[in-house]
Amino acid sequence: MSLYIDIRPNSGIMYSKMVKLFDDIQKELDTSFAILGEMYGRSKEYYRLRYRRVKTNLKNKKVIARLPYVAEAYQFEADTDLFKLLVGPLYGYDETFGVRELIQNAIDACLEYEHKCKKLGTPYIPQVQISIDKQKDGSYSFTIKDNGKGMNISEIKNYYLKAGASFRNSTEYKIENHDEDGTPLIRRTGKFGIGVLASFLIGDNIEVVTKRFNSENGFNFQANLASEYIEVNKYDTAPVGTTVSIKISEDTYYKFVNDPQKKFAKWFLLSHPKVIYKISGVSIKTKQEEKIELTDNKQFLDDAVRLDFSGFDDIIWKYSYNENHEKRQIAINGIVIPDNYFSGRKASNIQKTVYNELDDFPFVSILDRNSLIDLELNRNSIRGEL
Repeated sequence: MSLYIDIRPNSGIMYSKMVKLFDDIQKELDTSFAILGEMYGRSKEYYRLRYRRVKTNLKNKKVIARLPYVAEAYQFEADTDLFKLLVGPLYGYDETFGVRELIQNAIDACLEYEHKCKKLGTPYIPQVQISIDKQKDGSYSFTIKDNGKGMNISEIKNYYLKAGASFRNSTEYKIENHDEDGTPLIRRTGKFGIGVLASFLIGDNIEVVTKRFNSENGFNFQANLASEYIEVNKYDTAPVGTTVSIKISEDTYYKFVNDPQKKFAKWFLLSHPKVIYKISGVSIKTKQEEKIELTDNKQFLDDAVRLDFSGFDDIIWKYSYNENHEKRQIAINGIVIPDNYFSGRKASNIQKTVYNELDDFPFVSILDRNSLIDLELNRNSIRGEL
């Protein structure tokens, strides 16, 4: 027996929702019918469905033709060609920004897993390692490996490979990493869910090996911006965590190796989690700023002054931050914001503030668990006033 329902949606969006709803109802009826037939088909007491099918007027061509709207809902979609146009200009075609985005992803994965281990009472030492190598076959590679939480197939599909989708906005993440009042329990360095795009600043082809801490299966896949489809394979022997390997050109290799300042190793300033940098298997020592020691959400740096502001875990500042006397830098959750926030503050068209009265500006490091500071999409500068 069929059940017929006459429906008159008042918009294209409602029309689409009604079509999906009744298609889903029909699927449920089909599944129930198959299960009942399998379980009780030979029984004398054969349980039957009163209604076998649900029919509506939604797909009647004459009805559709009379509607005052198009019988379909539309949404913005992005073609993969857009990603190619977006990556370079967003980060200024600078490979070191790709390194920064990968470091942020790795650190966040470690902090999330560390939070989980603390709740379980499991020992855990978070670590990120970056390696730049010349292979035996003459090729070059960039690799970043972390022992963080890793990813399952749902995260790969719905977040890692989907530009602009951030796992931190998911219900699963909030249940695990927020308290009952919705306050974040861990600090995140990443924010916008575009880290995978920045990988292609470093090289054209990436390979990812990952395994989530509570999953039986690990996975690996290769991709580039021209990939129409990405094949994900099971990788049962993968360790917990994520490894991203990128084939790089000879020019990119020597940009990293011959840079006297080793800019790619200067993004993260906190002592925790530990980040190790290696070139051809040898740990590098740069003139990087001394690490800010981190203990119980408090930062410790010689001669630094601590400020107390509501909503922030910790804020410290000082002059002459390092041996090169670099000043006027800001770091948020340990990641340097490269554009000088204080530059241009003395311009005549800017309303007079305390900044105008200063001849020089200090280094400032902020622990911002609640994401109170608004950053531009490329994370290179702060939007609005600090």
